[in-house]
Amino acid sequence: MGQGMYMEKNKFGLILATHSSLSKSYVEALELIMDINKSEIDAVSFEAGETVENLEEKITNLINEKYNSKDLIILSDLLGGTPSNVGVKFMKPSVKLITGINLPLVLEITMMRENNVQLKDLDINQIIQNSKNNLVYINDILSKKEA
Repeated sequence: MGQGMYMEKNKFGLILATHSSLSKSYVEALELIMDINKSEIDAVSFEAGETVENLEEKITNLINEKYNSKDLIILSDLLGGTPSNVGVKFMKPSVKLITGINLPLVLEITMMRENNVQLKDLDINQIIQNSKNNLVYINDILSKKEA
């Protein structure tokens, strides 16, 4: 299958690699919020009973099938976790790995991708900071307003 069947040629690829079905849930949330076609973002799950080699093979096959010679971002859920450690093996100038994902991060990267922003033009550190800024303690904010 040619890569053109999956996405516009100028869009970077996006793989979510997580423990269990978390990656699939992120893709479902993106479908709900952004009305995107879930076939344009790949969810790879590291399931109970699988080996590191199983996960590496799934990602390798996906890259070879859809993203060979294409810019790519791999998003993983946990620093030091198996999906993140496996993702390191694929890093190169055209493949970026971000770990510790949350929904705001996934949304912003997906929006940039949908707006045809090129990987080389992404300010990944700013996107990470934006996602951190979405992590707030609401009780504290509301108690300051009441004071």
